[in-house]
Amino acid sequence: MPNIKSAIKRVKTTETRNSRNASQRTAMRTAVKKFEQAAENNADNAKELYVEASKKLDSAVNKGLLHKNNAARNKSRLAKKLAKIIRLNDHRNIAHCVVFFVLKKKRFLTFSSPLNLISKLLFNSLIL
Repeated sequence: MPNIKSAIKRVKTTETRNSRNASQRTAMRTAVKKFEQAAENNADNAKELYVEASKKLDSAVNKGLLHKNNAARNKSRLAKKLAKIIRLNDHRNIAHCVVFFVLKKKRFLTFSSPLNLISKLLFNSLIL
């Protein structure tokens, strides 16, 4: 423990700043982990969790906890995961439309990729 009065004050301020920084850091990490967990499970609320995580990363930059490039890199990685989820959900919606179309028209379609699926759907709907 320091003897000088100003050094004692600095110890107190350092302790309060450390505790404040630790709480901000854990909140940021928790938000990122929640999004990543939702991304693994393809959850419907992934978009909202992404927004929350990016806000936490930005606030960490403003408070000096992270470098701005570090936060940008993390946000970019999270955005890629979100885009993958959105793509998967779009393909699922297309697959549901195909099943409905096939059942309605009593036709059987085979496809190897979503693009082939869409082209066959359009082709068959124009012919029928």
